[in-house]
Amino acid sequence: MCVQAGKGYLSAVPPGEFSQLCEGNLPITMMGADFLHQYGKHYDQQTQVSISSQSCPAVLTSEH
Repeated sequence: MCVQAGKGYLSAVPPGEFSQLCEGNLPITMMGADFLHQYGKHYDQQTQVSISSQSCPAVLTSEH
């Protein structure tokens, strides 16, 4: 539901919808290989996904 709300882009999900639809459903950590397997090719030319790198989606999207 979260991905559909942002039309494929987490950054495009409105803040109110993000907290309702996405916040509790993001993984704590995710390997690049897992991301590419689950979501396929991504088209953001400003971001690279390395199969051997690990990211923290839940932390990176939280408000500080």
